[in-house]
Amino acid sequence: MVRIAKSGAADDPITIRSPRNVTADPIASNKAFFYSLNDSNGEEDLAHTVLICDDAIFMRTMVGDILQQAGFEVVGEAETGTEAVEKYKQLRPDLVTMDIVMPDMGGIDAVRAITEFDPNAKVLMCSAMGQQALVVEAIQAGAKDFVVKPFQPSRVLEAVQRVLG
Repeated sequence: MVRIAKSGAADDPITIRSPRNVTADPIASNKAFFYSLNDSNGEEDLAHTVLICDDAIFMRTMVGDILQQAGFEVVGEAETGTEAVEKYKQLRPDLVTMDIVMPDMGGIDAVRAITEFDPNAKVLMCSAMGQQALVVEAIQAGAKDFVVKPFQPSRVLEAVQRVLG
């Protein structure tokens, strides 16, 4: 369990306390990093929001489970690139995970559209082995990092940390 202690003025530092043995679990050890504080209206917001974009429901579920266990709030899912762009504009998540190959509009074109709409968008590309050339194109289109399928939870969280860091 990770506890966040807040005292004093709104701009005072936040103390994050966690048990010493939390590093044995890659999801738990990264949890403290992902907590953020939103002091607008004095309310705490402990979870980064994420939009998961993949045409395969199995992959959306897997990514969602990894991120939810790390303390993220999955605010939406998209099956196509067009749907990803529409949902990004509607939801404005902190993070987008994007598959490269999707029907309708591919992930690279979706990243391009999202970053044209919001140059500060944080997009993590999800690619299968053998798609390295497409990953380079995705980074040039505005993606911040990538992770290769099949996923290992620790690798996903490391990539997310780099994107949000």
